[in-house]
Amino acid sequence: MTPGEAVALSAELGKLATGVVFDVLRVMGLPHQTLSSRIAGLEPGMRLCGPAFCIKGQTWLGTPPKPDPAAPQPRYALFDHLYPGCVVVIDTGGYDEAVVMGENFAVSIQRGGGAGFVVDGAVRDAQGLVNRNIPTFLRLVTPVSSAGRWSITSFEEPITMPGQTASQVAINPGDLILADRDGVMVVPQEHAQTVLGHARYVNDIEEIQRAELIEGIGSRQEIYERYNRFEHIKPIGRK
Repeated sequence: MTPGEAVALSAELGKLATGVVFDVLRVMGLPHQTLSSRIAGLEPGMRLCGPAFCIKGQTWLGTPPKPDPAAPQPRYALFDHLYPGCVVVIDTGGYDEAVVMGENFAVSIQRGGGAGFVVDGAVRDAQGLVNRNIPTFLRLVTPVSSAGRWSITSFEEPITMPGQTASQVAINPGDLILADRDGVMVVPQEHAQTVLGHARYVNDIEEIQRAELIEGIGSRQEIYERYNRFEHIKPIGRK
């Protein structure tokens, strides 16, 4: 799947709720694709969907090594590899003493086409991010700078993030990230088209069920037994 195809698919997946996508992934045999609930939107109404642009960093104990001035530095080189619609996902290695991004970094990412951020760590300039309508999902906010404490070491390589039902969720570049008020989901790129089709079907049924619940067309048991939301989904590997 090309980045353009992934972005186009994300535009459709982004219309759906993370809860619906979770249910589909669970029935497909992928129940551990939800990031930790500690990673949440900077504001409740924020939504985000797009292919993952993966960034990894680490903290340094003592004096950080000085990079070769002639060698490309990942913290600058990554901006040459961004593409429209990507979601920047930052694996901090669990670092939370200081921030790993702020408004100026976000502005540069946005100018490069980035749609928003998912950060396993801290950010600052929170109000600036909100004012600029930059969807940001994160663990915490602090004014403390990470200068000399943490740095980006690589980008567009596989990373891991803390999970909700498993200790870690693997994220590969190009996997689809879907985030809303309920949380953050990771949809493996190779299953994304299938997940989208199944999730649309499940969502349509749930909208019918909700309307019937509101109108009181039968008991809750009758309404739920009237429809099988998942009968069309086969677990991965089964025919």
